[in-house]
This record gives sequence, structure tokens and C-alpha cells, in this order.
Amino acid sequence: MLGETANLRRKNYGYVQVIIIRKEIPYKSKSGKTTKMERISEKNLVKYAQLVKDKDYPHRPDLMSIAIVDFPADQLPRLADEDSDLGLSAETIGMLQNELSLANFFIKFPHLCQFKR
Repeated sequence: MLGETANLRRKNYGYVQVIIIRKEIPYKSKSGKTTKMERISEKNLVKYAQLVKDKDYPHRPDLMSIAIVDFPADQLPRLADEDSDLGLSAETIGMLQNELSLANFFIKFPHLCQFKR
């Protein structure tokens, strides 16, 4: 994605990323049986947090959001509570709930569209 981001930014097009990640990721065997579940962690999210913080990096998107989705067995999918049982740092939780939140994305997106015309 870095090359595509650079091409879009060079032409002064607005570029956004909305990343939707499952809270628990199932691994399946060839037969379709779930062999293990991997839970999203700080390690999985830190690269995105660093990208957002680095204002001088030329390949970062103009706007980014990360949504963690939970798929409870007996319920409909829903946004996960970032500060529940994921073991995320206070800094990462703050970023997910503020600058990387979907709410923040939808507030800033119209402004980006106006600015990048």
C-alpha cells in the first residue's frame, strides 16, 4: 500500500484507510474445523499507531480509522470494547477511542473532501 499511497498523495488526492479487524481471528483446517483462535494484540496495532503519529512520513494516509469487531457466538457482531480484555496499553486504547475512532473518522472525512478538491 505504500506505493499506492505515495502515488495518490503526489497527485494531492485525499487518501484514507478504514481498517476493520476481528477481535478473535479463527484459524481453520482444510476440513473447515477451527484449529485455534488468535486474539488481536498490542503487537498487531502498534504499527498503525506509529504510522498515525509520524506526521512527516510521506506515505501515511490523510485519515485513518481502526475498528475492532467482536463476533460473540450467540449474538450479532458488534464493535469490541477496546479496554476490555485485550491487554492494550492506555496509549493504544486512547488512540483507538479518539483519533483512530470511527466517530472521529466521520467527523473529519467531510473536511478532508472539501480540502482535497
